[in-house]
Amino acid sequence: MSGPKTAMVLAAGLGTRMRPLTNDRPKALVEVGGRALIDHMLDRLADAGVETAVVNVHAFADRLEAHLQAGRRRALSRRS
Repeated sequence: MSGPKTAMVLAAGLGTRMRPLTNDRPKALVEVGGRALIDHMLDRLADAGVETAVVNVHAFADRLEAHLQAGRRRALSRRS
Protein backbone atom coordinates (compact mmCIF):
# COMPACT_ATOMS: atom_id res chain seq x y z
CA MET A 1 0.00 0.00 0.00
CA SER A 2 1.30 3.41 -0.96
CA GLY A 3 0.83 6.58 1.07
CA PRO A 4 -0.40 9.98 -0.07
CA LYS A 5 1.72 11.92 -2.55
CA THR A 6 0.44 15.36 -1.50
CA ALA A 7 0.35 16.84 2.00
CA MET A 8 -0.96 20.05 3.54
CA VAL A 9 1.24 21.65 6.20
CA LEU A 10 -0.65 23.99 8.51
CA ALA A 11 1.82 26.78 9.29
CA ALA A 12 -0.45 29.84 9.61
CA GLY A 13 -0.76 30.03 13.40
CA LEU A 14 0.44 32.97 15.45
CA GLY A 15 2.51 30.78 17.79
CA THR A 16 1.31 32.65 20.88
CA ARG A 17 2.11 29.76 23.23
CA MET A 18 5.72 29.77 22.06
CA ARG A 19 6.39 33.41 22.86
CA PRO A 20 8.95 34.96 23.17
CA LEU A 21 10.40 32.64 20.50
CA THR A 22 7.69 33.73 18.06
CA ASN A 23 7.81 37.48 18.70
CA ASP A 24 9.79 38.01 15.48
CA ARG A 25 9.20 34.86 13.44
CA PRO A 26 6.51 32.32 12.62
CA LYS A 27 6.41 29.16 14.71
CA ALA A 28 7.50 27.17 11.64
CA LEU A 29 10.84 29.05 11.65
CA VAL A 30 11.65 28.39 15.31
CA GLU A 31 14.83 26.35 15.32
CA VAL A 32 15.12 22.96 17.00
CA GLY A 33 18.42 21.16 16.75
CA GLY A 34 19.80 23.92 14.54
CA ARG A 35 17.03 23.63 11.93
CA ALA A 36 13.65 25.29 11.46
CA LEU A 37 10.59 23.24 12.44
CA ILE A 38 9.26 23.50 8.87
CA ASP A 39 12.46 21.89 7.54
CA HIS A 40 12.09 18.96 9.93
CA MET A 41 8.48 18.51 8.79
CA LEU A 42 9.20 18.74 5.07
CA ASP A 43 12.10 16.30 5.34
CA ARG A 44 9.88 13.78 7.16
CA LEU A 45 7.20 14.16 4.51
CA ALA A 46 9.75 13.58 1.74
CA ASP A 47 11.08 10.52 3.59
CA ALA A 48 7.49 9.19 3.72
CA GLY A 49 7.15 9.47 -0.06
CA VAL A 50 5.23 12.73 -0.26
CA GLU A 51 6.07 14.53 -3.51
CA THR A 52 4.15 17.79 -3.07
CA ALA A 53 3.64 19.79 0.12
CA VAL A 54 1.25 22.70 0.27
CA VAL A 55 2.15 25.07 3.11
CA ASN A 56 -0.44 27.60 4.27
CA VAL A 57 0.95 30.80 5.76
CA HIS A 58 -0.33 33.83 7.65
CA ALA A 59 1.77 35.29 10.49
CA PHE A 60 5.13 36.50 9.13
CA ALA A 61 4.13 34.99 5.77
CA ASP A 62 6.87 36.86 3.90
CA ARG A 63 9.60 35.35 6.09
CA LEU A 64 8.26 31.82 5.78
CA GLU A 65 7.79 32.11 2.01
CA ALA A 66 11.35 33.46 1.62
CA HIS A 67 12.71 30.58 3.73
CA LEU A 68 10.85 28.00 1.67
CA GLN A 69 11.96 29.51 -1.64
CA ALA A 70 15.60 29.76 -0.54
CA GLY A 71 15.83 26.20 0.77
CA ARG A 72 14.10 24.11 -1.86
CA ARG A 73 16.73 21.40 -2.19
CA ARG A 74 14.36 18.66 -1.06
CA ALA A 75 12.66 16.17 -3.33
CA LEU A 76 9.31 17.91 -2.79
CA SER A 77 7.96 20.12 -5.53
CA ARG A 78 7.37 23.85 -4.99
CA ARG A 79 4.58 26.00 -6.38
CA SER A 80 4.59 29.76 -6.00
